[in-house]
Amino acid sequence: APWCGHCKALAPEYSKVATLLAAESIPATLAKVDGPAEPELTEEFGVTGYPTLKFFRDGNRTHPEEYTGPREAEGIAEWLRRRVGPSATRLEDEAGIQALVSARDVVVIGFFQDLQDKDVAVFLAVAQDALDMTFGLTDQQQLFQKFDLTKDTVVLLKKFDEGRADFPVDKELGLDLGDLSRFLVTHSMHLVTEFNSQTSPKIFGARILNHLLLFVNQTLAPHRELLAGFREAAPPLRGQVLFVVVDVAADNDYVLQYFGLKPEAAPTLRLVNIETTKKYAPADREPVTAASVAAFCHAVFNGQVK
Repeated sequence: APWCGHCKALAPEYSKVATLLAAESIPATLAKVDGPAEPELTEEFGVTGYPTLKFFRDGNRTHPEEYTGPREAEGIAEWLRRRVGPSATRLEDEAGIQALVSARDVVVIGFFQDLQDKDVAVFLAVAQDALDMTFGLTDQQQLFQKFDLTKDTVVLLKKFDEGRADFPVDKELGLDLGDLSRFLVTHSMHLVTEFNSQTSPKIFGARILNHLLLFVNQTLAPHRELLAGFREAAPPLRGQVLFVVVDVAADNDYVLQYFGLKPEAAPTLRLVNIETTKKYAPADREPVTAASVAAFCHAVFNGQVK
């Protein structure tokens, strides 16, 4: 729509996508429609807001896929690459894996005995939308051995924290799309994430309902020393609690306001359930240690903190 500010912001990014796709000879065509001027089309495709992006595959106009990814050129282009082409790279040897891993911070590799198995289709479906991760897959037995695997497994490799996390495929139940997606989101994040404008989309998109925030002043050495104990408490609660550090000396005033805090309250902990928006504070201002952090979380989950 010509009057839509979001549309005007998207327009130059959309043009960049066309340039990127043309440079890579990706067989996808971009088009744009003035919605208010084409009411029949907006009604046919159920467009109720602007901008709306829809992907039509193989000329089929009855079941377009709606785009819900990032609104910047590279994100849109990557989303299209994974639909027009393969969403995962076929890996035949150790050199292929090494090339993939060296180029990215987070790489996900599906090890499958049979690449025609239905679990592979689930893996590729997850890969289509996990744009912040790079995916590969293999059926090569020497690579199973290299990674000490004896059964179908999805392996996440990362250049931080423990370096590797495995998701074995249940032989009877198969690979569940939701379970695999949650596993990848959980383990692709740092054990402790510092809150800022770059990390906030991933924090809120992590689908982990409980967020534990440590408010510190990173310019003060005694505050920075608390981070080790905070981090030590994180591994047993991974997937249940997202550990976040908020620097009160940075531009995070709106986070402080949300919790009703002032910078001088640091160091302090707060836990929030993002589904219920209920917030919890420790009953006592005891020192932040691994033990006190774990005790606070368990007290919240046991209903001992109101």
